[in-house]
Amino acid sequence: MAHLHLGMTLEAEQQPALDELAKAYQLAPENPVIAVEFGRTLAAAGQDEQAIPVLKHALELDPGSTAAAYQLGLAMQGANQLQDAIPLLQKAAAADPQNAEVLTNFGMALSQAQQAKDAVPILQRAVALAPDNVTAHQDLAAAYIQLNQFDDAVSQLRAALQLSPNMPQLHYNLGLTLKMKDDAGDAIPELEMAEKLDPSAPEPPYVLGVLYMQAGRYTDAARELNTSLKLRPENGDGWATLGSVDNHLDKLPEADMALKEAIRQLPQQPDPHLTLAAVLVKQNQPAEATAERMKAADLMRVNMNHQRAEVASNSANSLLKTGKLDDAIAEFREALTYDSNYAEAHAGLAKALEQQGKVAEAAAERQKAEALEKASP
Repeated sequence: MAHLHLGMTLEAEQQPALDELAKAYQLAPENPVIAVEFGRTLAAAGQDEQAIPVLKHALELDPGSTAAAYQLGLAMQGANQLQDAIPLLQKAAAADPQNAEVLTNFGMALSQAQQAKDAVPILQRAVALAPDNVTAHQDLAAAYIQLNQFDDAVSQLRAALQLSPNMPQLHYNLGLTLKMKDDAGDAIPELEMAEKLDPSAPEPPYVLGVLYMQAGRYTDAARELNTSLKLRPENGDGWATLGSVDNHLDKLPEADMALKEAIRQLPQQPDPHLTLAAVLVKQNQPAEATAERMKAADLMRVNMNHQRAEVASNSANSLLKTGKLDDAIAEFREALTYDSNYAEAHAGLAKALEQQGKVAEAAAERQKAEALEKASP
């Protein structure tokens, strides 16, 4: 208990506390209070994976503990184990329905699990209980965005900015939301403010670059895209956009370099090849331009076949659910004629064949699916 209290005191003074709490847990692993505190502190330090077994143990020691359930839910949420986190957070919200922080975390977990429709009323209640809570407004805005309710999202983000006007992420989120509702005029100042407040973030200049390009402000677009790509060079779409902008500006060597980098990062995308072909034509390299167009055409054909395989596999899965095994197998096989490397079709075919009792064929298909999944980046 001395180690526990020392750890809690250190934490209150914003000093490292994990060593003391780890010692307390080591000495008294069956004490649920110590387990919850140790697990909570691990999660707060960003060590969600390490916190989860400790908090599971705490819940085993005291199955009725709302604190243990809540902290375990938060750790699982942080580790992206959302389906396991949601029931725990729901339990905590039911036990303490007036706790805005609990409701906010529960609502955000639902949004992260693509259940925004369920998240909205919970987050609305959190905002009503704590109207000065910036996170509650921000998370409610995120849920509204998921539902394409952009006006409601804008309203929540503006409310959050009244509470925290110098928070760059809020300006960025508002700018991005305004862009989604095709309001570039209002989006640009928000993104410019986000960039000013946090010059180290690559996202605001990237979105600004896209908006400037769409508005025909190519010089401004090139400046912002270059800024973003210096901060985060692993952005294939950014290089492709910069290549297109440099082409408009007749900065042909720069466009050539940017587009080749886009092709390196996005080897399956045809568009950079087409733009590069246009640049090569301007540079009086017709043979090289033709080669790039041929590469683009090949990629378009591959992408189209992949989409056909996906459609056929979806149809096959629907047939499989209704028990139409022969039809499902035929659809899966058709999918593989479009794209023989489509892992989902091999996996679905394996499942259908297994239900037909063709165990050896099913095993072979499953092996193909697993090999393709391992080989995919």
